[in-house]
Amino acid sequence: MKFSYTTVERMVLSGPDKGIKKTYAVLSELPKCSLVELAGQVSLKTRLHPVDVERMLRELTHVIRGELESGAIVELEGLGSFRPVIHCRAADSPETFTKRNIEKVSVCFRPGKGLRPDRDRLVSRLHRKFRYPSHWHKVLKLAP
Repeated sequence: MKFSYTTVERMVLSGPDKGIKKTYAVLSELPKCSLVELAGQVSLKTRLHPVDVERMLRELTHVIRGELESGAIVELEGLGSFRPVIHCRAADSPETFTKRNIEKVSVCFRPGKGLRPDRDRLVSRLHRKFRYPSHWHKVLKLAP
């Protein structure tokens, strides 16, 4: 795997270093792979036609969405798991908590072991393109 990264300075928002600027790496120039391209790559490694693979992948997304909407955790061996996650405002006590505290429900994906990159291998292959000056987070409208 080859990744390019740049660095940005951001203000630490909590913890013992709160208020101090720290430097973080941010991935840049990530290529995208469409569903059609992915289907083509899978078809090269199987005896399936690219259209059949694409149709299966599209249907898989509908099935996963249905399972998530029913409250299930979807585990795909080797790929990872999808789970619904609730985002809500805090209440002072369990008695004062209502459905109105729930702001949204989203999906969390946790990659399986087969998809998790080896950190040491990944870092050794990172290619540093350039470094952002310290004021660029304002120019790029990044959170300080």
